[in-house]
Amino acid sequence: QVQINNSVPSVANANITPSSPVATTPALTCNYTFSDTDSDGDNSLVTWYKNGSSVSTGTTYTGPYVGGDNIYCTVKANDGTVDGNTITASTVTLGNTVPVVSNVTISPATAVFGTDLNCSYSYQDDDGDADNSSIVWEVNGSQVGTGSSLSDDLFVGGDTVSCIVTATDSIGSVGNTDSDSLTVDNTPPTVTGVDIDPSSPYTDDQLTCSYTYGDADGNADSSTISWTVSNTQGGAGSQAGTSSTLDSSKFIRDQWVTCTVTSNDGLVNGSSDSAQVQINNSVPSVANANIT
Repeated sequence: QVQINNSVPSVANANITPSSPVATTPALTCNYTFSDTDSDGDNSLVTWYKNGSSVSTGTTYTGPYVGGDNIYCTVKANDGTVDGNTITASTVTLGNTVPVVSNVTISPATAVFGTDLNCSYSYQDDDGDADNSSIVWEVNGSQVGTGSSLSDDLFVGGDTVSCIVTATDSIGSVGNTDSDSLTVDNTPPTVTGVDIDPSSPYTDDQLTCSYTYGDADGNADSSTISWTVSNTQGGAGSQAGTSSTLDSSKFIRDQWVTCTVTSNDGLVNGSSDSAQVQINNSVPSVANANIT
């Protein structure tokens, strides 16, 4: 009489799927073929290695892993009684996952000429690679700068300013592009130095009103002029004209004449300024003296 011995099991054809994983791959599977002439159940031991170190057991491995990691599995055959051979699957290298940018925001949300702008965003990289994203600033579709901030003198009221961020990680992989835009608000214009010439007029003088106009956005001067004539200094007076000059027929001796200029850039009114003069008594004259 003889007893039939347990046959040694064997494993073959080990491989890992998927064969081109990345950091976002949910799980890796170690596949193999198990053979046992006694038809015993498969109790083989699967061991996972990452970058040369044992990290897990079982037919699947869920990480963590990132781009650049080298992963392989070994399978030791076992039928529940004895061990068989051991095989090793080919190593798979985790591919790089492209980075992602989102929530691009220009601040402040409202801007005028003279306002420095800043661009912020959210960066994500499943491989943990450092942020090397690029920031480009455009004004009305033309590039004017790079970096996280934009100088206040590169745009004026009415311009459309855009911040465009392209996701890039520290190893040079390029991901998506995101952006934010705003329209620069108009800056109201100003007038200063309103002056009436001559400054000490007489009843027969034509008056001229001059001033200095300023507009940060470079908009053309559409300011308005208003002449008023009053019998008292600082009085409300009556409307006398709207051009840059005022004829002498509009006033008489001792009256007060005021020129008021309200700045306008074609879009909005800005500051106002004024000047006032009093009409002097004209010196009398005689002529054609004779004795009769």
